[in-house]
Amino acid sequence: MRKLVVLLLVLLLLAAPIAVMAREDSGSDDAGKDSGSDDSKGRESETLETVTVPETEVETHATVTVAGTPHETETEHGVEVETEHGVEIEREHTNATELRVRIRESVTESANQLEREGIRDPVVHDSQSTFLVGIDTFRRVRELNDTRGRDLTELEAEIEDSIKITTQAESRIRSRNPVVKVLMGGDDQAARQLEQEMNLTRERIAELRSFVDSCTTCSEQVKEVLQERIQEMEQEQERLREVASQELNNQGIIGWIWK
Repeated sequence: MRKLVVLLLVLLLLAAPIAVMAREDSGSDDAGKDSGSDDSKGRESETLETVTVPETEVETHATVTVAGTPHETETEHGVEVETEHGVEIEREHTNATELRVRIRESVTESANQLEREGIRDPVVHDSQSTFLVGIDTFRRVRELNDTRGRDLTELEAEIEDSIKITTQAESRIRSRNPVVKVLMGGDDQAARQLEQEMNLTRERIAELRSFVDSCTTCSEQVKEVLQERIQEMEQEQERLREVASQELNNQGIIGWIWK
């Protein structure tokens, strides 16, 4: 009996460490599983965060793409904007200060042009320059392109053609031999040509003034600049008319015979 009790105690002592070791091994396995599960969930979460784009970011990108510059096109007279009602032009208004700067540049450009054309007479040179600068000034005013009625470009072309005719006529008058002029009188043909062109020029200048008066989008400062150009052209027109009149009235010593 005593031996049986001792044997049971020995077995109990041996079984206790084994049970403890088994529980430790089981806890270690469970911890490894939990750790592995957490790592797996972390990787899945990172993957989802990388792939998923917030809804607001998608909408912002779409808005930028739709509202991009292809719907706005810059033109010579403004910016064309596509709307649901078609294409509208946002007009760019002319700045009077910039226009005056452009006039000074135009004076230099016209001088270079006349020099290339061989215009040496300073009077004829200044006459041509007055009209060329005046035409260029009107061409630079964006608002005038809205004006209804006759095309401004057509009117400018007519004035440019007239400048060539008046230049030839006045150059012919001014280069006439003084002796011949005293004896034979003035060059009637050149004078009549000059007079005829001045009559047409008066009508064209009146049209330019009408363009200015009817321009509802022009600022008062821009209108003032244009009126200054018109006044200078009118003054030059009167000078040329006087040249033609004096030439026609000059009969010379013997020119009255056939005049």
